[in-house]
Amino acid sequence: MLFKGMIHKNATRHFVLFFLVFLCFLWPCDLPSIFSNQMLSRDEKLLKQMEEGERQFREGAFGLALEDFLQSLEMARTIGDIQKEMECLKKMGLIYWNKGQMEESLLSYTQALSLARKNKKLDEMADCQAFLDIYNYYKKGKEYRTLNQNEKSILSFQNAIQMSKERGSREHELKCCRQLSLTYWGLFRLQEFYKFSLRALELSKDLFHKREEGKCLHNMGLYYQKTEDYSKALFFYGKALDIAVDLKNKIDESACLNNIGILYRRIGNFSRSLEYLKRALSLDTELENQIYVSQDMNNIGTTYRLNSVLTGNPTFMEEALDYYLGSLNIARISSDTKTEIEVLNNIGVVYSALKNFDRALKYFHLSVSLTE
Repeated sequence: MLFKGMIHKNATRHFVLFFLVFLCFLWPCDLPSIFSNQMLSRDEKLLKQMEEGERQFREGAFGLALEDFLQSLEMARTIGDIQKEMECLKKMGLIYWNKGQMEESLLSYTQALSLARKNKKLDEMADCQAFLDIYNYYKKGKEYRTLNQNEKSILSFQNAIQMSKERGSREHELKCCRQLSLTYWGLFRLQEFYKFSLRALELSKDLFHKREEGKCLHNMGLYYQKTEDYSKALFFYGKALDIAVDLKNKIDESACLNNIGILYRRIGNFSRSLEYLKRALSLDTELENQIYVSQDMNNIGTTYRLNSVLTGNPTFMEEALDYYLGSLNIARISSDTKTEIEVLNNIGVVYSALKNFDRALKYFHLSVSLTE
């Protein structure tokens, strides 16, 4: 019995020893093959994820595209694929640009540039630096416009547009064209405003960039309203409104509603005007944008006042006064001096119409005092 036990133990030891020796020979041969298959699988998965992100991007689904490239970036970093990491960062910079998230776009391009420099990727370096320069020109263009340095603003946007064309980036060209058009609008240079608004609109359609398309359609409505082609203005405002509603962009929706309301007032359709202006007021109240709420109430008040003048109905004048007083209160709380001056003057007009000349004079004086 003891002898059998010893044989059994020796046999077990020999088997284990043989198995270990077998693994020693097998493992070095199969290990590279196993890892190679795993790496290949991850490479394929990364490529597929990036292709899906690119498809979403081309279709204008920028949010979904961003999710795909964020995942792709993580995968590229995990497997150490520097080239794919740079490609992901560059694409994310462009997606953030399209979404209007400028700081995130700047960060993505900056990270891509740093990676390109570190790995001496000259073409990638040139691309990233160009996109950063475009961003700087774009930013300066807006800053100069705010400071009323409009010629510098124009030059900055023109430089950004030229660089965008040189790099073949229609996405960058689009946003810079629209911003340049706004500088021209502020200068009442309507033909230039129209030219760059139209170019931006064409690019937005080609790129399936619905948010930008809506803004460009709205600008076309502004142009035709200014040139008194009201049917075309209503057409473009309507298209812009449809996009804003589809995208659930309540800020742009409110702007469209407000301009459509003003346009209907201009052509004497006061009931339709009030319908759109009150919808704008409801949205701005929901958004808690007090400056716009004050402006909406002022517009509604003016619509009631003009309707009263046309129809002789004193009830409309009383409605006008209620909205003007509400607008004045909010304008003062919001420190919106421009609207306050306008509303004070409008209240003076209402009191004049109601034959209350003392009060009318009081509000006219208040309006004048704010302009001095």
